[in-house]
Amino acid sequence: MSLETLVELGALGLAMWAGWKSLPRPVERDGERLLKVVLATVMRGEIEAGGGPEGEQLEAWTAACLPVLLFHPAGRTPEAKLTSPSLDDIVAPAQDGERGLVEALVALEAPAARLKRMYVDDPRAVDALLSDPAMHGPAYELSKHLAPEMSWDDVATWSERLQGVLERRLSHLVAVPVGEGAPALGDEFAGVRAEPVPVPAGPDPVVEGWAPGEGEEALARALVASCSEPSQRLVLLVRGAAAGPVLRAIASGGRLRDIVFAVVFVDPRYSEAERAWLARHFDDATFEPEVVRRIPYATLLRCDPDDPAGWVDWAEQRLPVPEAPDTGRQVLDVVDFGPVVLDRLTAQQLSRALQVWLALTL
Repeated sequence: MSLETLVELGALGLAMWAGWKSLPRPVERDGERLLKVVLATVMRGEIEAGGGPEGEQLEAWTAACLPVLLFHPAGRTPEAKLTSPSLDDIVAPAQDGERGLVEALVALEAPAARLKRMYVDDPRAVDALLSDPAMHGPAYELSKHLAPEMSWDDVATWSERLQGVLERRLSHLVAVPVGEGAPALGDEFAGVRAEPVPVPAGPDPVVEGWAPGEGEEALARALVASCSEPSQRLVLLVRGAAAGPVLRAIASGGRLRDIVFAVVFVDPRYSEAERAWLARHFDDATFEPEVVRRIPYATLLRCDPDDPAGWVDWAEQRLPVPEAPDTGRQVLDVVDFGPVVLDRLTAQQLSRALQVWLALTL
């Protein structure tokens, strides 16, 4: 083989490699993208059900989704990007498009302008929420993960086919709102719904030498009592300052730890002492049930577009991500749903999105 032929083959190989690298990679399913894509699809269905010209429907859908759901595929640690963006703060390796996004945000002075630029005006944010979710890759093909022939139109119309799948998958779950203002999965929820569980005020936890107190044990008993059958499992929907007591109740052991299926924290609030407790005790060994399995602990943050100072608190509202234990017995699946303008979501929208997320989590 001549040198000229070798050079040509080498050039062809490089061109093929460059072409392959330029192809869009399938998106891995992550909690924030999944929940917000489901919410966007539910909103689409509501707008389409109202009728009207397609152009007006698209305009209404865009206005309903982008300023409320607040998703950008390169938008990790949004509190830093929105309040004090800096190229030096990007954690390597940078996400695709992250440097360009931060450069655009640095050029803007007002946090509100950065919020709009990142979540409303950026084409990647628009594409992530308003394009067909199935185009994100196999992880978002509902026919593979829910039922044959299932599509995102089933989510939009809340079809009988989808409701049947949810009924089969979620009927063993008991959804329990905990704390004042906690969300409830409404009448459409396929599983059993329990009465809200109040959380009495108690002292802050100690860090060293912590042991469950009377308050944690009483809360654990109340949560366990929400299940009437041995086969039922709990989905805890926790709001505000109830987050810390619920976590300590689970950590206290007993049956509660074994029957928790998932925990969703909505706008959680932790005291300084509770943050210290989390740093010390939120680990796989402390929360390990009798049968080891991954348990989602998800956090949905509340964004007030008119209060940029409050965005800084998001870092303190997320759960820490513990290191994987040497035993390999991982239990805690920490999920960051990111921020949303919670006051502009209806109870039905949030309920439907959480149901689909739970079904895909199984």
